[in-house]
Amino acid sequence: MINGLSLWQKLRGELHPVVTKDGRENTIRVHQDLDLYAGVLPTGTEITYQIPSDRHTWIQVARGTINLNGTELDTGDAAAISEETELKIAATSEAEILLFDLA
Repeated sequence: MINGLSLWQKLRGELHPVVTKDGRENTIRVHQDLDLYAGVLPTGTEITYQIPSDRHTWIQVARGTINLNGTELDTGDAAAISEETELKIAATSEAEILLFDLA
């Protein structure tokens, strides 16, 4: 439970940091230049992630289906993204995703 909410309730509809290089927001701290976000996106949810300059991202779809910048990804699919500034993620079915922000 986090502030009276289960972890899955807290993750619904947004990306939340889970593992970070600096331990911010009560996340697990790692000694690597990465931040890991998790989210549970109900069908129809659309979110945008701004990629900081000189960073790369990896999206892993654990369950469900998303549209990532116009490309459909299904359960088990992943995408490596470089040289982009923004990710538009739309859940076409309820989806659980992981987003890695990497150096």
